[in-house]
Amino acid sequence: MKKREYSFEQVEDFFEDDRFISWVKNPTPELDQFWSNWRAQFPEKIKLLEQACLLANSIHFHSIPPSAERFARVFDKIEKGDYSPRYKQPKFRVIPSPRYWTRIAAILLLFFSVGSLVWYFSLKVNDSLIQPQAEMLTVSTKYGEKQTVILPDGSEVIMNSGSTLSYLSHFHAEREVLLVGEAFFDVTRIPEKPFVVRSGGIATRVLGTSFNVKAYEDEDIVAVALKSGKVEIRNEASGAWSAVTLIPGEKLMAKSDNAIKMKASDNDLSWQEGELTFDGSDFNDFVKKIERWYGVKIEVEGDPGDEWRVNGKFKNKPLAVVLESISFAENIDYSLQGTQVKLRFKER
Repeated sequence: MKKREYSFEQVEDFFEDDRFISWVKNPTPELDQFWSNWRAQFPEKIKLLEQACLLANSIHFHSIPPSAERFARVFDKIEKGDYSPRYKQPKFRVIPSPRYWTRIAAILLLFFSVGSLVWYFSLKVNDSLIQPQAEMLTVSTKYGEKQTVILPDGSEVIMNSGSTLSYLSHFHAEREVLLVGEAFFDVTRIPEKPFVVRSGGIATRVLGTSFNVKAYEDEDIVAVALKSGKVEIRNEASGAWSAVTLIPGEKLMAKSDNAIKMKASDNDLSWQEGELTFDGSDFNDFVKKIERWYGVKIEVEGDPGDEWRVNGKFKNKPLAVVLESISFAENIDYSLQGTQVKLRFKER
């Protein structure tokens, strides 16, 4: 692969490449491997590729049958023997025979076959006339806030703090969304239109179900926990592991090179109910959760040590209550001023 040749700079560039169109519409193992290698070579452009896939899968074909008027006009010409516009047939009476009507049927079949192909491949013209123009919509939540989004198909998405959701204003052949961060999806069941969440190189595919996806940019693990229904999860970033299917109560912890299926816990979904949970969290995880949940910035003095862990559940509690509880249990002093938090570890 020549690096310069395939270093696409914008979404539109992908649509000028035959490999991309073939891969999206008719994937093969060879094309899967090609685009897997491309991701490895251009990791900074994976989001651009995902947006191009989202747009490509929104395009579908329309077949417009001939009108009754055109059908009658063509049939009348065939019945009169008017096969060519260059000259008129001599006027003489022909007694139709069975073979004659067989030829008419064959001509009509050819007419419809060719006509269908013409209309089938006039995708861009027909699609622009029939389908509303879709635009990319993006919803983001800041640290310290959550938001509920209703998608065009009626599916509900509850977004956690520090998350971004991108989707088309109109779903067509497939319903696809892009997620950075964490969100809970309650998907409207439409069997003919699968629902796909793309996040951190992982694609979660469903028909109608409810599940949680966690894929923050500053974390190398994508977590998918299933509440109801059934989901299939694929590694689109590297293809290092095979597709995994989850049933209710299961969870997948995935990296680019491996994935582990395990039992889900209540903690995977409890954030929707306003519950902040620490389950053996190390200090870095503790800081990330506090900053996202409350929209604050934490400054640290001292060293917590590699063995530092914290446990606890806080439902709809203010930050001061959480810090007071943690400081008492973990030998930490704290100060809180606006959105600034200072933690100081006491000497042991």
